[in-house]
Amino acid sequence: MTARVDIGAMRHRVRLEVAVDSPGPGGVATRNWIELGNAWAEIRPGSSRTLMDAARRTTEATVIVRIRYRHGLSGAGRIIKGTRTFIVLGVRNVEEARRILEFTCREDTAR
Repeated sequence: MTARVDIGAMRHRVRLEVAVDSPGPGGVATRNWIELGNAWAEIRPGSSRTLMDAARRTTEATVIVRIRYRHGLSGAGRIIKGTRTFIVLGVRNVEEARRILEFTCREDTAR
C-alpha cells in the first residue's frame, strides 16, 4: 500500500519556517524565523492527553499537518496558517514513499 495524497483535504495554505539564532548585543542570542516555503496542507486533530501536577491540571493536544513531500523540509520549526502558529514536534516521511510529509505539532497559544 502506497501513501496516497488526498488533494481535496489539502485546502489550507501554510508557511513553513525554521529558527535561526544569531548572536545579539551582550552575547544574548536573537531568534529569527526564516521562511522555507509555502504549501497546501491538510490540518487535522492529532492526540490529546491530560497532565497533572501538584498545582494544576493541563491538557496538551497535538495537530497533524500533512503536505506533499518536499526534499529537505525535515528541519521546519513551525508552521503558520493565518494567525495560528503550530510548533513542529516531529516530522515523518509517510511510509518512506517520498509522497507525503506529516508534521506532528502543538498549537502555540502564548500569543
